[in-house]
Amino acid sequence: MIAPVRLLLLLLIGCLLGAGEGVPTEFTFVETIAGRPVSGIDPEVVAALTASHKQRLVQARAELSSATPLLARQIRADIGAYDAEIARLAVAVGGTIEIGRRTYTVGPERIIVLTEGVRLEVTLASGAALAFSSQDADGAPVALARPPTPLPLAEGKPGPAMFGLPTLVFAFAADGRDYLATVAPGLANPFAHLVPLEGEDARVMGELGRMPGMLLDLRFTVGEAERRLTCVDIR
Repeated sequence: MIAPVRLLLLLLIGCLLGAGEGVPTEFTFVETIAGRPVSGIDPEVVAALTASHKQRLVQARAELSSATPLLARQIRADIGAYDAEIARLAVAVGGTIEIGRRTYTVGPERIIVLTEGVRLEVTLASGAALAFSSQDADGAPVALARPPTPLPLAEGKPGPAMFGLPTLVFAFAADGRDYLATVAPGLANPFAHLVPLEGEDARVMGELGRMPGMLLDLRFTVGEAERRLTCVDIR
């Protein structure tokens, strides 16, 4: 349970960010896959294969930011293949596997997103975005959509408290999958400024951009595995 004083500060920061003021707030997310164990599987072999696919996934995401349209199409296909194989391995070994971390730093002038190998910077006033990676230290422009209209709070159902904050749960469908998003309506939603015009997750990001608050947990099922993106720290 979060301390009352810190809770008050978080709510205050959320209000200030919503008004375009305040100081940067950092949200750290962990992306996981959970599955049921299968007999006869060597956990060490699965761990080694998973690490190899994760390394290739990180490299592919880094190359995507500066790739030509034709090459980007192939890289997205590779990303999908690595992602699917990691999910299959997670199901085989059972338990929960962490496949990545993301950090969202939300300030009054810009949003910075850090993932493995890629740094995305979005200027709020202009909506301009640049992606930096080991392949492109100068930054490659990223085309983003205009912030969508948020959903009414009434469309959400009461969810569990997270970080001492009240939440709402919203269900939506995208790319043939059903998602559950838990959001904190007391905090501004930076995903509204991160919706790409195209790409592997454009539709999902479009739905997250409509959430009337900060995303704290996202879950969906792929075959026998459950995928989650969960906020584990706010500072």
